[in-house]
Amino acid sequence: QEHKSLLSQRDDQLHTLQSRLASTEKRIRERDLQNSEFKEELSFSRHNITDLKNQLYQLQHDVEEAEYDKGDEMDQLEDALDGAEKQIDDLKNDNENLQNKL
Repeated sequence: QEHKSLLSQRDDQLHTLQSRLASTEKRIRERDLQNSEFKEELSFSRHNITDLKNQLYQLQHDVEEAEYDKGDEMDQLEDALDGAEKQIDDLKNDNENLQNKL
């Protein structure tokens, strides 16, 4: 009788330990799955960050290029304006000379 009671206790302990082991293994699998999902998410986020940095550098380059082109255009417009003002002055002088001759 005593042996049966002791065996029954040991059997209960064994079932308890097996249940705890199964529960612990399940938690480990869930954590492994969460870690895998986190690693995927982290990798995706890093890829997105890299893409966004590249886009930012491209936009900065485009802005710098546009500013440079704008400066060139302004220089050309100023040169054209100077040329037009000189032509106007030349025409005024020619006009004055013609009027003085008349």
